[in-house]
Amino acid sequence: MRWFPFVATFWCAGALALVFLNLLSGIGGSIENAAIITFNTTSLGLSDYLETNSTLNLNVTALVPPTVTDPASVSQYLGIKDWYSIHYLSTCSGYWERNANGLVNSKRVNITCIRQNSGYSYKISDILRQELHPSVLGIADEVTQATEYTASWIALLYAGLILAILEMFIVLPLAWSGKWRVNGYNAYIAFFSYMCLNISSGLATSHSHVAYHTITGPPALYATEFFALTWTATVFMIIVCALGHIELRFQLWTLKGEPITLHRKPLNKSWSLWESYFDRKPAVMESNKDAEYEMH
Repeated sequence: MRWFPFVATFWCAGALALVFLNLLSGIGGSIENAAIITFNTTSLGLSDYLETNSTLNLNVTALVPPTVTDPASVSQYLGIKDWYSIHYLSTCSGYWERNANGLVNSKRVNITCIRQNSGYSYKISDILRQELHPSVLGIADEVTQATEYTASWIALLYAGLILAILEMFIVLPLAWSGKWRVNGYNAYIAFFSYMCLNISSGLATSHSHVAYHTITGPPALYATEFFALTWTATVFMIIVCALGHIELRFQLWTLKGEPITLHRKPLNKSWSLWESYFDRKPAVMESNKDAEYEMH
């Protein structure tokens, strides 16, 4: 058995598991912390409530019970949730857990998730306009008006996932025996899977960072869990690609029809994949034999 393809299988399996976790997060409220973007709306309306010169002060004050004094958040009285999150295939919302004094902590409760079609668009201001009390709809104008388009993120994720599945269940098993000449496909499929996952992760990460650093509210949380899942999967696939490249080198140093082994690298051979296409020459054998290739 060839060890490089065998070991690469475990790395590829890890990458697939992480991609599936990322893709399915949020569905049914599962792995909610792995959201790409989470908008924290607990502070919305609070400035309008505290500042008497705000045009919405009277409207917001009218919604807050008279028994409530010095609240840390008024979002629950405005008709909106404490947070809203974006996943690849779902959008979620819910509340932060509150103690007896009304102070919130980081535990998410009463989570509601809605299944979305692939490539959906999301605009937090439009969501808030649908849920805010009619008398305070102006609060939606105070938040960012940016729209998050997820089509390119998930299209590239699908491409990387399909290529990784092809690598895992077809190409790598054929390379275990060291007799099938599939290592070129092995290296290239792993590389293209890595590139698709890398670009998809980069796009989603850039949008998450823009939301996190935006000055216009609501503030977004730092997507630690999402970054850990998506970039770890990307690193796993580049390891699979590297192992496939090494295995391809051993194949290119071995004559056709011979088992692929860990031969010592010939002096005139290069580790460069590009140069490998120019360092072999055809040698015509006996008339009743097919043309073979020999190292020169």
